[in-house]
Amino acid sequence: MYPRLWGCLVILICGITFSVAAQDCTLSAFVEPSNAVVGQSILYILKLECAEKPDGPPDLPLIDSDLGFSDFRSAGTSSQLQIVNGRVSQTFEYRYSFSVSRKGRFKIPPARIVVGERELKSNEVEIVIGDTPSAPAANLPEELRGRIAPPQVQGNPRLQNALFGKIFVLAVPETTSPVAGQQFLLSYYLGIEQEALQRAGFDVSRFRGGGVEVPDFQGFVKDEIFPLPQRLSFREQMIEGRRYVFAPLYQVAITPTRTGKLTIEPFQLSLSFPYRGARPRPLTGGPFFDDFFDFDFGLLDSIPITVSSIPVTIDVQALPRPADGTNFSGAVGAFSLKAELDKSRAKANEDVVRLRVVLEGEGNASAASPPVLPQIEGVSLLEEPKSSSERRIENDKLISRKSFDYLLRPVKEGEVSIPSLELTVYNVKSGQYETLRTEPLNLLVAPGIARPALVAPLASATSTTTSSGGLSSVTPRTDLRYIHDRPLRVDKGRWIVLRRPWIYGSVGLPALLVAMAFVFGKRRERILADLQGYRRSRARSRAEDALASAKRRAEKAPVDAFAAIGDALRTYFADKLGRESAGALTAEEILTLLEKRGVSPETRDQLRSAFEQCDSVRYAPASATAADAKALAHQVAQLLEEVD
Repeated sequence: MYPRLWGCLVILICGITFSVAAQDCTLSAFVEPSNAVVGQSILYILKLECAEKPDGPPDLPLIDSDLGFSDFRSAGTSSQLQIVNGRVSQTFEYRYSFSVSRKGRFKIPPARIVVGERELKSNEVEIVIGDTPSAPAANLPEELRGRIAPPQVQGNPRLQNALFGKIFVLAVPETTSPVAGQQFLLSYYLGIEQEALQRAGFDVSRFRGGGVEVPDFQGFVKDEIFPLPQRLSFREQMIEGRRYVFAPLYQVAITPTRTGKLTIEPFQLSLSFPYRGARPRPLTGGPFFDDFFDFDFGLLDSIPITVSSIPVTIDVQALPRPADGTNFSGAVGAFSLKAELDKSRAKANEDVVRLRVVLEGEGNASAASPPVLPQIEGVSLLEEPKSSSERRIENDKLISRKSFDYLLRPVKEGEVSIPSLELTVYNVKSGQYETLRTEPLNLLVAPGIARPALVAPLASATSTTTSSGGLSSVTPRTDLRYIHDRPLRVDKGRWIVLRRPWIYGSVGLPALLVAMAFVFGKRRERILADLQGYRRSRARSRAEDALASAKRRAEKAPVDAFAAIGDALRTYFADKLGRESAGALTAEEILTLLEKRGVSPETRDQLRSAFEQCDSVRYAPASATAADAKALAHQVAQLLEEVD
């Protein structure tokens, strides 16, 4: 019996092995849906059917970003194993979500995956992207036309069209045409036409939220203002006679790091609406709409609905070049500048007076550099100014404030005048550079302690005593140690000076100095004759010195280190390209000139990334770290070695 059993097992194993070896592996790709609208969330699905396990995740197709495709985001993976009639089959499924911001007919190139020693390639996938349904057909209010996308109801396009305009995510940017460095608000709201959903049979009192996909904000520095809530707070609003409720979902302050058209991907939210009359299930936490983002799609008789905002296109304008001699502080917005003293009276050489200069208004005040404090007679500056920043939302506007504190010590009595301080900003409302000035301040200084002498007078080396006859006698002090405790020896040699070695050096020194002055004078003439050539020859060494200095400063002041790296880059290219002012060179201008000179696209992309890193820290100082500054300095040094 046992030999027969073992024989059957051997035959079965051999049959399974043969079937595995004989099975072909296939990789297929498809999208859901294949016909979508601008901004709609789409699934790209790869299905691998093979008995063997793949070596790793698939290599996704590369699509030109100019076509309006967002990045592919993982939406989950799954696998399934089956043995039917001795035949082994495995199915691996990879799901990715994306959206398209332009209408048209597009082809998604094949994806690839490696299984053992084979590389499998999927089929091409065609997708059609159209405009959102027309406003009359969707019966949208004028205020919402072109600003919202239809919801996605998988497998039910009729319901999907019926819900258009009844539930949506609305993206509200503060502006769509900022200038480089301008910080502005972008807010997302969930909008619901409550009565329309109730008429359609949905129970709006028990809907729940699930997965959330927040945009990556590529090309922007993001500063989160209102994070994802756990409890929604709805506010009623009438739009053309129709009652809507809106709840804030997310709010960020973003600052563009480059110019041109930038597209922000849709904000996506998964919801589930139960039918009216479905078996009730209490919500976690109890209160209405509480624990909103804790849904597990386990409600009975409910419909999953995915709502997305439309992509937001931001057209970033370049800052105009400031006039010669203008010291631009880096702040972009609409600001005011004021100064104040913490006291109006002080004592000379005793009191410390704090001068506080405050820049406040709409925009990113934290990007501003401190104003220059001129020399003030009778006042000394004790240390470099310290700064602090804060922000608040006021009437749906982002108001930021940056304070600069100067510690002063009056050293002379009398009335001291603190002159007006200046700060140049770019005013987005007027579209011009504007120099802000503080009002002059007065400080009354009263007499204080006298400044102590730097050297105390020496004690007398002798003591004087007076005898009874009125005559004074001088006696040596016994409590002092004299320098000479032996008789001095006088060298009576006739040629004592000539026997000293330094005499020969002093005789030859004038001739040596004349020769050195002649050599340096000739060298200076050659440099002045070809000053641009000298700058080009010294550009690399100057940049390396500046980068080394930035590395040393990174630990104590990472923000200053990033600024030094950016200055080193611009100064290097100004020297190489023969430009007088490094500050007038923009990153785009440098990259365009490098492209004309045949620099590789990879090197130009890395230089672009380096410029963006330096600028991003300038607009968001809190993101700077010493490790990032050191790594960037090292990378820039290698890039300059390739370019040089």
